[in-house]
Amino acid sequence: MLVVVLLSLLSVAFYTLIERKIISINQLRVGPNKIILAGLVQPIFDGFKLFLKKINRPRKNNFLFFARPMLSFFMRLLF
Repeated sequence: MLVVVLLSLLSVAFYTLIERKIISINQLRVGPNKIILAGLVQPIFDGFKLFLKKINRPRKNNFLFFARPMLSFFMRLLF
């Protein structure tokens, strides 16, 4: 089971790398090949960046910060 999860995560990571390379070719710019090993570790660095990213939450009015998206959704359903 663990092997299946790891292989699927690895395949998704390298799928995004291939997608970035194709997009960079279409836009006539340099793709993710300037980092170590021709961009092969780029998905790993993206994962580190995702896990180390700070979530910004307001110190005051924390309830409104979470309630407003739900309120706007319900208002949209009504009108």
